[in-house]
Amino acid sequence: MRARGTVRSCACVAVAAVLAGTVVPCGCVSQRHTIAVPTGPLPSVESIEAAYNARVAGLERIWARATVRFQSVDSKGDEIDEQGEGYLQIIRPHKLYWTVGPLSDAAYELGSDERRYWWIDVRGKSALIGDHENATPERVIRAGLPVHPLELLELLGITPLKIQGQPRWSDDGRRVEVRAPGRWGERVLSLEPTSLEPVEVELLDREGEVAARAELGQYEGVVVNTGARVGVEGVPSATARLATRVHVDVPVTRTQVTLWVRGPEDRGSKMKARAFDFELLAREFGVTKTRSLDDGHTPTSGTGS
Repeated sequence: MRARGTVRSCACVAVAAVLAGTVVPCGCVSQRHTIAVPTGPLPSVESIEAAYNARVAGLERIWARATVRFQSVDSKGDEIDEQGEGYLQIIRPHKLYWTVGPLSDAAYELGSDERRYWWIDVRGKSALIGDHENATPERVIRAGLPVHPLELLELLGITPLKIQGQPRWSDDGRRVEVRAPGRWGERVLSLEPTSLEPVEVELLDREGEVAARAELGQYEGVVVNTGARVGVEGVPSATARLATRVHVDVPVTRTQVTLWVRGPEDRGSKMKARAFDFELLAREFGVTKTRSLDDGHTPTSGTGS
């Protein structure tokens, strides 16, 4: 690994001497600061996948409150800057319910079921909806969506990992980097070398450029609250750990999202189907205009539940 950073400076004692009114001869010296690079072997592909997938195995169903700062530009070119409380609900691999805005007055809802994805402008009483199979990065960008819902799941670091190639140390020697398939390109994950939890996730486009980047931290165990009276109810898991602070940057759509997750739970079968039912959500939010994202295709009906 390469060493970085040559700093040329005069001894600080000279400054102190001048301030004190004395003269102290001092020469300038070159100091080379070398970042310590791990000398031990990298963890194997098998050990990384085993640890990572054991963690996300307990993150198949997530319910949480969230504080959200959402900055973007809508389809009309108007700036969006919303902050408030919201809800995050996930049933992997396809179902998402995420509200942005004050808790009692959501401004936006990003969602998906097994076949479709959507973006509801609650205040504008409008919605965009499309089929997963017809989605492309270009359509998502043209529609003004912050991200495709399934990309958000990848950015949260909760989808299973199947590594392509071999792991490597990051340039600064502090993280283990691995690559894996993404929805439209590769995923590049930077992992903390001891826990192997992701601290950064990059989604690359087909040309290998960064389409979206997430920084993750403050991991907490998900509390089991299924009501099934099996396992340890009400106690944070030591294995199923979720980043509770996530900052997402999507340069192409000029979107930045900072998400503070609070009280993540595994609610099992207690998760409500209504959260993933577009038709029901559209009625509850008073949507009066729905536009297809599929360029001539009619999105399939049904909730996918």
